Amino acid sequence: MPLEPWQPISQAVFEKYLKARCDENPPIDCRFGWKVEKANETNEDVVLRATEMATGVRSAIRCQYVAACDGASRRARRDMGIHSTADQWYTLLVHFESHDLDRLFKLRRFWHLFVCNEQGLGSAAISQDYGHIFTTHLLLPMDADHESIDSHDAVYRSLGGMNGPYKVDIDKIKGKVFLAGDSAHQNIPTGGYGMNMGIGDAYAFDLGWKLAATMKSHAGPGLLESYEQERCPVALSSIQRSAMRQKIHDHYQANSGENTDLGIEMDHRHRSPSTFVGCRTPHVFLKDDGSRIFDHFGDYWTLFEFATGENSQMAEHPEFAQAASTLGMSLKTVVLYDETNARAVWQARFVLVRPDGHGAWRGENIPNPEVVLDILRTVLGHQPGSFIQDSAQGGGNMTMPFETTKEMTR
Repeated sequence: MPLEPWQPISQAVFEKYLKARCDENPPIDCRFGWKVEKANETNEDVVLRATEMATGVRSAIRCQYVAACDGASRRARRDMGIHSTADQWYTLLVHFESHDLDRLFKLRRFWHLFVCNEQGLGSAAISQDYGHIFTTHLLLPMDADHESIDSHDAVYRSLGGMNGPYKVDIDKIKGKVFLAGDSAHQNIPTGGYGMNMGIGDAYAFDLGWKLAATMKSHAGPGLLESYEQERCPVALSSIQRSAMRQKIHDHYQANSGENTDLGIEMDHRHRSPSTFVGCRTPHVFLKDDGSRIFDHFGDYWTLFEFATGENSQMAEHPEFAQAASTLGMSLKTVVLYDETNARAVWQARFVLVRPDGHGAWRGENIPNPEVVLDILRTVLGHQPGSFIQDSAQGGGNMTMPFETTKEMTR
């Protein structure tokens, strides 16, 4: 994954990479060509009834948990009785190859191009490889018949907007796929937030590591409960930003035309580098060997100490390592000596980092063993957060692991 945002990668390339990683991982069983017919949740598990479309073979799959990624109006949402309050629409995608770059880049080269029609945002186009591969997104109402729209016409309509179809020479249509929003949230393509939100929801940045910790019995029930609390505000903020159609259009006209909305592009709490609880920990190069601090992260949880001279509290007080061992938590401890710049950017002597790179706790001293155990139990979702009274760390009531040590930290 890129160290920081602003390093774009085509969704088509990224999905190919993910598919290869899935194929290499024995626990992952990717069943392309299967359709889920029914999802039934019980008190103990979830049962999916699926059909292999090529053969008609039906199977019942019993799961402890299901992460539904099948669209806002699709099977899992309907079977669970979860209704969407957002406007229903879908996007007709066309992947194509074209060397007609003079017309495609008539205004200027682009990565994402947003096109307005009489109602507002009507379509978008992506230069997938900065070369000859493109994808157009044509927004359609839910009652529209996508099968009646020719792929070439869909491209022309997407590029033309309110000025009518804009024809370009298309060498080859690479496919036609339509999506009915996202399973958890519907987002128009302004800003390109949909794929980013999907990765943030489920890949490694939230639900993925929480499910892994729960399946390995490292986590308490509160960890999975925190998923909605963490990601729902992010989705709402992203949707609100992407839906500001006229304001965005006016801004583009008055400025350079570039989308530089740091509040979304640089993570939901990354307006300025911070290790405050819930923030994505900032990237910094280390003075000692020039390495990136991200390269020192463990596979799961990581506790950093920025020590001065040879004075390391963790060397004398292994409370965190002991508490992590008690809870079955995989914790890597890292002591960085005399890294004054990194210490200034990370803002605290001790910083506990979650598997997704977000800060979970920070402080200037290691608390007593009881408080350390309370901190780790809270961030793992074993408890909603006890009342902590500690002169160095502060105190407070917490209801979810996302709040974790928000009231324990300064």
